[in-house]
Amino acid sequence: MPESARFLAQHQRYQERLRTMVNGFVAGLADSRTVFFNSEQQINEKSAVKSLFLPAYGFGTLMIWLTLFIGLFSVYLLASWLPLLVRDSGLTISQAVVIGAMFQMGGMVGNFCMGLAMDKWGQHRAIAMTILGEQSGPGCSRSMSQAWRFCVL
Repeated sequence: MPESARFLAQHQRYQERLRTMVNGFVAGLADSRTVFFNSEQQINEKSAVKSLFLPAYGFGTLMIWLTLFIGLFSVYLLASWLPLLVRDSGLTISQAVVIGAMFQMGGMVGNFCMGLAMDKWGQHRAIAMTILGEQSGPGCSRSMSQAWRFCVL
């Protein structure tokens, strides 16, 4: 990002702008003798996509893409098969459609709530609580009626 301190430190022509920014935090901290540097690897690639596959970033890029692909593929499979599974369990088609819609709405609400939980408790604790909640779901659903089990899903 052009306005980030990292970007300003990487480009010599923005050193004065970075001094002004630093002095805005603590007056007099940076003067004309202050030298800014960035210890990260300088990327000289013209293409942002090409830089994702540099040795430092290639493995991480592929793992993130693989994770996202598997997640989206799982949601697609579940969303397309959920109405048939619900119907085969004895519920009507209209109930199956409502449960399928609740699955999609639950994903949106869950993502929003997950963001709030991460802001409040931090990402690691929020993810741990989510995993514990997922593990307790099957045990809680044994005491529910059949229709409510699919809503919890």
